Formats: sequence, C-alpha cells, structure tokens
Amino acid sequence: GGLFSELYFVEEPSDVIAVRDRALMLNCQVEGVEPITITWRKDGLPLQARGHISVLNNGSLCIRNFLKRKENNESDAGEYDCTARNRFGILLSRKARVQVATLPRFQTHPQSMKVQLGGVARFECHIFGVPEATITWELNRVPLNMEDA
Repeated sequence: GGLFSELYFVEEPSDVIAVRDRALMLNCQVEGVEPITITWRKDGLPLQARGHISVLNNGSLCIRNFLKRKENNESDAGEYDCTARNRFGILLSRKARVQVATLPRFQTHPQSMKVQLGGVARFECHIFGVPEATITWELNRVPLNMEDA
C-alpha cells in the first residue's frame, strides 16, 4: 500500500466472548486525513459514552465492567459497529457480535440403567454454554478416554 487513502480501517471490531464484570475492548483503528471522528453503535443505535463505557483516543471502545443484568434486561451484549468520518466521507465497520460467557445448567443428565454383561449402556448429557463447553466422562471417578469410544 504505497497508495494514499483518505480514510481506511487499520483494525475493525471483531466477535468476542465477554466475561461478566471484566473489562472488554473493541478495536476501531482508522488511518486517513485528520480530523477523523469515530462513533459507535450497539444493535444499530448510537452508543453514548456513559459511566462504564468510554471511547479511547485511538477510537477503540472500552467497556470497564461488562454488564449482564436480568432484572432490567440491561446488558452490554449485542452487535457493535463503529463509524469513521472525515471530510472525504464515511466508513462503516463490520458488525462485531459480543456474547457473554455462560455455563448454564445441564439440559439432560445421564440416567442410571441396568444392562446385561457385554450389553450396551448409552448415556446422554447435553449442556449449552458460551463458549462451547467441554464434556468429560468418568467411571468411578477415573476419567474415560473418549478416543477409543
């Protein structure tokens, strides 16, 4: 890129899994002819810097302690994008999906069963988590090697 560009993204925000009450940074770095104004949207609506949300000098969005509340349904999870403007025009970033890390309850639990010697026992276990949960099985507290399964 020896070509001079009036406005372009160096880094756009990307999908991320946030941890509740921890800080989260969404990047939006732009190069071009100054002055450049950067604004953010969440779920298509303009995002106001408030309390725990601020826009840094480099354009990145900083969420100081990520919120996930059930009472008033206020959550920082959603789709974020940033817009860069200068006198040459406007650039809209890709949408970054921000999810909250969760480990909910098991959907299905293994059930006890009786089988004949040499018979087959099939156990089921389902859980939905963000990020995807890793499931391990144990027999009498000894981890089972699932590669042979």
